[in-house]
Amino acid sequence: MTLSPLQLPESLMGYTLEAVVARSTLLREAATALPGAHQLELSQGLALMPVNDALRDHAPTEGKRPLSDVFSFMSGRLERWIVDRSTLGPIAYLEADYFGGTGTQSSAVWEHGTLALGPLTVGEWERHPEEGGPISRALRHLGVRVGPEDLDEFEAVGLNAHRSTESWVRAGND
Repeated sequence: MTLSPLQLPESLMGYTLEAVVARSTLLREAATALPGAHQLELSQGLALMPVNDALRDHAPTEGKRPLSDVFSFMSGRLERWIVDRSTLGPIAYLEADYFGGTGTQSSAVWEHGTLALGPLTVGEWERHPEEGGPISRALRHLGVRVGPEDLDEFEAVGLNAHRSTESWVRAGND
């Protein structure tokens, strides 16, 4: 059985992620219109846009940070962009930070311009709820299905392909 990066043994490296995930068609225009944005294909028709400094700082609208107590890396500008873009379809924002087998993860999904799921968070040393961790629940809301060979939604879409947001950004530059 393969382990998801969020369930790796303590002896392995950490995992960090700050990303927007939505249907490929929904993110395609944004990836070309926003400075520093990269769209990377996941499975099941989804795409990931890693949130780097350029994307966080250049999202096209201003906004306050009502979710700043949950998300460490989401700017108000990026949140406003996600809310606006979600009128075209559901968009998830994901954060994970793990090292040595412990860490945190958070997620939220916006749809029709409003918060449809979350924000969800599991802190360091907290157990995941029976319905799954925040990232798996957000991906499930986007329609991800787990196959018999997958441990969870995280693995089912391929979020285990890279171990950090910067690795995703580098992959988008290739």
